[in-house]
Amino acid sequence: MAKYAKINVFTKKVETVSHILPSLPEGNFWVEVLEDAVNFESVNRGYTYDTDNLRFIPPKPFSSWTLNETTLEYEAPVSKPTSGTPFYGTKWRWNEESQVWE
Repeated sequence: MAKYAKINVFTKKVETVSHILPSLPEGNFWVEVLEDAVNFESVNRGYTYDTDNLRFIPPKPFSSWTLNETTLEYEAPVSKPTSGTPFYGTKWRWNEESQVWE
């Protein structure tokens, strides 16, 4: 099913997503989110549209993380543990201040 994102001309941020392209789109501009896009399912408000590479970049979760240009996902400076027990129960959480997984 087709999906369209309304992009703010100045910030390049996605303002809204619709499955129907408005007949007379006003202001800003609309971009079709292609189904073969790496992050088709998750594109939503807050994403940034990269006009040079025609792709959607998710919001950065933490300032220390970097964007993986292939997967279009942000990665922590330290890999998430594959074993052990998270400090907070069942899921690992990133601690930005100490730069560790807890």
